[in-house]
Amino acid sequence: MAVVEEYHAGSRPSSATAQLLDQELAGLDALDLPAQRRRRTARRVWAATWPKLAAVALGLGLWELVVLSGWKPEYVLPGPGPVLSTLWERLADGSLLQHRPRPGRSAASSWRS
Repeated sequence: MAVVEEYHAGSRPSSATAQLLDQELAGLDALDLPAQRRRRTARRVWAATWPKLAAVALGLGLWELVVLSGWKPEYVLPGPGPVLSTLWERLADGSLLQHRPRPGRSAASSWRS
């Protein structure tokens, strides 16, 4: 405190006094840093997950609204319900994975003349 009073009194502080003042101010600056708190794992997972879930829900909602508006016929743009149920059926019976690309085989190698 004496350092601050000497500094405010108008006299130029000595180098030792200036170093002491710098140390005191550095200690005060350290008080401004936020305390590191560990958030629980479930809370961190939820904080990372909810924006993605909200984006998926928004996308599905917009898709459903476009289908309900009748902008395109049902055979051109089916709704998310029929598409997701067909996707689930084909995943369950394995027919979707039969046509996946396989490593080491290019599309050109599958052509036979």
